[in-house]
Amino acid sequence: MNSLRFSPAKAGTSDNSSFISAWAMFRQRFIAPDGRVIDTGNKGISHSEGQGYGMLFAVHAGDRALFEQLWHWTQSMLGQTSCALHSWKYVPDAAIKVPETTAATDAEFMLALALARAADTWNVPSYRQAAQSIFRDIRLLLTFQTDSLNLLLPGQNGFVHDDHIVVNPSYYLFPALRVARDLDDRAQWDRLFSDGITLLIRARFGQWHLPADWIAVPKKADDLHPADGWPHRFSYDAIRVPLYARWGNVLQQIGSERFSDYWNHFAPHLPAWVDLDTGERSPYDASTGFRNVALLSGLQSNRLPDSAALGMFSSTDDYYSSALCLLSLMIRDEVTTNSQQGAG
Repeated sequence: MNSLRFSPAKAGTSDNSSFISAWAMFRQRFIAPDGRVIDTGNKGISHSEGQGYGMLFAVHAGDRALFEQLWHWTQSMLGQTSCALHSWKYVPDAAIKVPETTAATDAEFMLALALARAADTWNVPSYRQAAQSIFRDIRLLLTFQTDSLNLLLPGQNGFVHDDHIVVNPSYYLFPALRVARDLDDRAQWDRLFSDGITLLIRARFGQWHLPADWIAVPKKADDLHPADGWPHRFSYDAIRVPLYARWGNVLQQIGSERFSDYWNHFAPHLPAWVDLDTGERSPYDASTGFRNVALLSGLQSNRLPDSAALGMFSSTDDYYSSALCLLSLMIRDEVTTNSQQGAG
C-alpha cells in the first residue's frame, strides 16, 4: 500500500492558481485573526474539523505563518490534557466555551495529516511527532473490533452499544490512514484501511445503493443498516465518502458507478440529500461544494475535471460548502500530480 504523493501548491502556476485564489478568499471570510476557523452555517462556532481543514489548506498553499497560527489555536483551545486528541467543539459566546471533552475522529485525521505534511514541507520534526501521537491515540481510543471488522469510532463517547456500533462512513479519510501506517502501527492501520473499504462496499442503501450519514454495524453479524437516531439519508456527512475515496484512490473499489448513477439521474438539479427509505429528495438543490464533489466522483464523466469546471464559492456559500469547494480543488491538484508522476 503506497502512500500518495503530496506536493504543496505554488502561487502563480497555472495548475494551482484556482486553489491559491480560493484559499485567499477562504482565509478572509472564515479565519479569525487568532487562527480560529468560523463555521458561519452553525452559529459562528468553531470545531476541530474546521481547524483541520484550515491546516490542510494552509500546507497545500505553502502558508506557513497561518498554519502555525491555526495549530497554536487548536492546541491552546481544544487540546485534551489526557491524550493527544482534541475536543471537537468551541462556542465563542458561551460561558463554557468547550462544552464537551470528546474528539471527532475525522477531525483528528485531518489534523494529523496536515501536521505530517507540514513536517515534510517545512522540515519541522515536532509536527511529525504530534501527528504520530494523534494517530496513536486514534488507534488506541477511537477504534473497535467486531467479530468481522476493525472499525473507526466517530468519537470517544456514545457510539458503542450492547449489540451494535454506530459509525460514520465519511470519517474514513483514506490518505490519512495511509500516512498513519507509516508513522504508527503498520499492521493495525492496514487492517483499518482494508476493513474501511469493506464497510463502504457493504454500505449500500435505498434505490441508489448509497451510504447513510450514520450506519449501525452489528457486533456479531455482517448486515448493516442506517443508524436510528439520525435521518436515514445520504446527506451532509456521507457526501464526503466519494470525495475521500477519490482522494485515496479507492473510489473504483467501493463502487464508483452508484455515485455516478445518482449524480447523473438528478443533474443538473442535484439534491442536497436523499432519503434512503423513501427516495424523497431535498426540496432545494445542493450547494456549490456538493456539486464539486459530484464532479470529482462521476458527474458527467469519470475523467478528472479541469479546475475551471469546479465551482468557486461565493458570498452566499457558508463555511461547509466553501470548505468542500477548496477541498475539491486541493484533491484535484493532488490527483493530477499523482497521475503525472505515476505516468512518468
